Amino acid sequence: MNEQEIKTIIADIQASPKESEWVEIKENNANPEEIGAYISALANGAAYMGQSKGYLAFGLNDKTHAIVGTAFQPKRQKIGNQEIENWIATQLSPRIDFTINEITINNKRIVLFIIDSAGNTPVKFKGTAWIRVGSYKKNLAEHPERERKIWQNTHNSTFETKIAISGITADEVLQYIDYPAVFRLLKMPLPENKAGILEKLAEEKIIHKRGASYDITNLGAILFATNLNYFSNLSRKAMRVISYKDNSRINATKEQLGVKGYAVGFQEVVDLLIHSCR
Repeated sequence: MNEQEIKTIIADIQASPKESEWVEIKENNANPEEIGAYISALANGAAYMGQSKGYLAFGLNDKTHAIVGTAFQPKRQKIGNQEIENWIATQLSPRIDFTINEITINNKRIVLFIIDSAGNTPVKFKGTAWIRVGSYKKNLAEHPERERKIWQNTHNSTFETKIAISGITADEVLQYIDYPAVFRLLKMPLPENKAGILEKLAEEKIIHKRGASYDITNLGAILFATNLNYFSNLSRKAMRVISYKDNSRINATKEQLGVKGYAVGFQEVVDLLIHSCR
């Protein structure tokens, strides 16, 4: 994730009226045990609310959300001989991915933890699963109704509804998605302005609006990407045409890799097949 994407996420957090089940704001309170428990709570809170990520931000005022900066330097902090990132990761069950991002905004340091939503089961830290309830971190076992919903959400989620890329701008959406092809293939008129285009893409579950930024779903990316290399978790799923010398599928003579989404790149692949058969 680049610096601009991180700044967009920070701006979304600032614009939110309050913290949520998947967002926690701190200034300098960087106790490793607390961070680990919050990662559990935010991963589970994101799953509870159907979000793809949770966020733990240091350097914002928790009341006004103004940027105040932080003295927390996670890359330098260690638990024993382990860096804090590795130490927390070893205490999570099941293991989930989270990243620690450090940037400067208005000459003030910001630290942002970006945390994957819980997958097939609630995430525990040191054997305890946590969740945000209002502005408080609570033991998930004390809220069985939330635990049931997490199980339902994680087991009902599909590949298509998951997020391919998050926290991007409106202009990046229109760069990453071949939107004229979307409207042509769906036999819908192309809206006259950017807002109308984005609204229709959201209605078709191709994107989600999140504050001032957007997420693109796997469905949107795999079908309508202008270039699947924009999506690190989908680039390996690009269509390819392989020509073989014989019927053994061992002696390949040529391999051509497409980069577009399946729907917008289908005709191009057909043309490649026709050309390879001549």
